[in-house]
Amino acid sequence: MNETANDLIAKIEVPCDPRMLNAMGIQEANTYVATLAPDKKSWIVDDSTRNVHRSENNTRIIKMTSLDGEYLLVGRKTVDTSNIFVQYGQGATRTVNMTGGAGIQEAEFVDGLRFSIQADKALTMNVNLKQGIDPTTLPANTQSLNSFMWVVNTSDPSTKVAAQMLVPCEVNRNMLVALRPAGSSPSTMLTVAKRAVNASSGQFTPVNKDAQFVRELPEDRIQLPGIMQLDGQYVILVTNPKAVGSKNGDTRPNAHQTRKSFGIDSPLNPSPDPALSVITKIGCMPMPSRSATGLWKIGAWVNHG
Repeated sequence: MNETANDLIAKIEVPCDPRMLNAMGIQEANTYVATLAPDKKSWIVDDSTRNVHRSENNTRIIKMTSLDGEYLLVGRKTVDTSNIFVQYGQGATRTVNMTGGAGIQEAEFVDGLRFSIQADKALTMNVNLKQGIDPTTLPANTQSLNSFMWVVNTSDPSTKVAAQMLVPCEVNRNMLVALRPAGSSPSTMLTVAKRAVNASSGQFTPVNKDAQFVRELPEDRIQLPGIMQLDGQYVILVTNPKAVGSKNGDTRPNAHQTRKSFGIDSPLNPSPDPALSVITKIGCMPMPSRSATGLWKIGAWVNHG
């Protein structure tokens, strides 16, 4: 559709074959209609507007105010059909698998730590939480917001990546507010710092300090762009606050309104990955190169535009 209606309330539904789903080990409750993102590099699902009609064998997006866009039926092969996020630790079920090449791949952990990654080649990633932070390893006149650090390990630290992190900072917010001088914004006091992944005594240093900014409530996460190497130990520093309206704070809308769905933005990839398969495609638009743990692509293209 080329025109936007001011009073439109609509839905899009895509049929699916239960026999094909069963053959692939996917439950009907684990199907979604995804929307192609504006950058055409990812597929986005919104759990709040999803509806599965089992008697009619279709999956819907409901409460739509515009039909303009491109849509794909996707499914996820998991036992649990509720919201799934990556768990911290080691092991196959706690590992983020990424394929190499064009396209952004995303994964979100249980506390809201989120990665958007484009990698030159395939690699895996695990994240652990490590308790205890030595104050002497922090820059002068700073303290750690939390009592723990995030430890990121990949299968090949030398792999070139173009990545962004969203680091949750809602923990200890009351303490942060108590520390701020009058007339300052709590968000301007926060900076993500990093040191080597195996370091035990090295100094933490801010990562891309001038590019960081805080996404304010209700999200409460620090956006950290321009990361070219993922491996390392990460902490949130409480630094000197700035006046309200200073650069570090961010009042823009949350760019990941669907973070409570898969814990990922429905990334898909046409590479010969044994964990992925396609039933049918309608249309001729090339599929963006995307992949992520636990997601299967199973369905049809529906193009509106």
